[in-house]
Order: sequence, then C-alpha cells, then structure tokens
Amino acid sequence: MAVSYKSEMSLLDFEERELLRSTHHPYISELDRGTLEDRRGLLRDLRDKEKGFARQKQRESSGKAEPRGKRFPGTIARPYQRKQAFASAIKRLNREIRRHEVFEAKTAHGEAARHALELRRAQQFPERPEQKTADEGLRPLPSRRTRRILPGSQIGSVSQQNKRHQARKDKRS
Repeated sequence: MAVSYKSEMSLLDFEERELLRSTHHPYISELDRGTLEDRRGLLRDLRDKEKGFARQKQRESSGKAEPRGKRFPGTIARPYQRKQAFASAIKRLNREIRRHEVFEAKTAHGEAARHALELRRAQQFPERPEQKTADEGLRPLPSRRTRRILPGSQIGSVSQQNKRHQARKDKRS
C-alpha cells in the first residue's frame, strides 16, 4: 500500500527527511548515478536498523524478550511504518539507477553501431597505397569501384546451372 508524502515525512527526523526528500520526483532526476548508489547504501542501513527495532518491539510485546536499552530514539514509535518508508525510497532509487543503466547501455550500443558502420564503409572502399614511379610521369588513379559482395546463394550457381544443362543434353541423346 502506498504511503503519502506527508505521512512519510511525519515519521522521520530532519536528516532522514532530507535524505528521503531527495528520492522523490523532482530531486531524484538531478542526481548522478554515484550519488544515487551512495544514498541507496545509507537507506539500506536505516531500513535494516528499523527492521531490527521492529523485530525487537514485536518480541517484547509477545513476551519473548526483555526490553533492551535504557532509552530508544524518539522516532521508535512506529518502526514498521518507518521501515516501509525507507523500503519505498530504496525502490525509487533502484528504479532510477536502472533507468541510468539502460540509458548508458543504449548509448554504448549506438556508439558500437556507428563504429561498425565506419568499419564496413572502410571495407567497401579499400585504400590503396600510392604507387611510386621512377619519374614524374603518369600516375595511376585508384579505382573508385566498390567491392562487390556476392551472397552465398549465388556462389557456384553458374557451374551448377552448367551441370544441369549438360545432364539434359546427355539425356536427350
């Protein structure tokens, strides 16, 4: 179930609010990938801490554990909701990091495709070394014809055609 922004912020102290605010829409798109990953690590630590508080509180309420510590932080009142707020922030960060990864992959694929096209064009128009002559006479011009690439289905088709015609001719006589 989704939690509203205001109720999420009411559960947190100032530093946590600032951290979670940066995971919401207008602010998250301004962050670079390294910052996103750093914040994800911080949020995971906070979530795990809240998970521990929630588990301890549950054990205390069921009578399986003694209350631990003399004093808990003031924000310990609702550890499940706080854990949920941190978990949803981690999900938002994961989606944004994934979006960055996809964008970087598309960029890399585009660069690889452009490089492959350059290689192919260079192969179609091979550069010939300039020919040196003994004197300043005529210089041969390099050929401007493109290299013809035959599909594999055409290679050997002429000789096969000749074999068939010869077989028909031999069959008639």
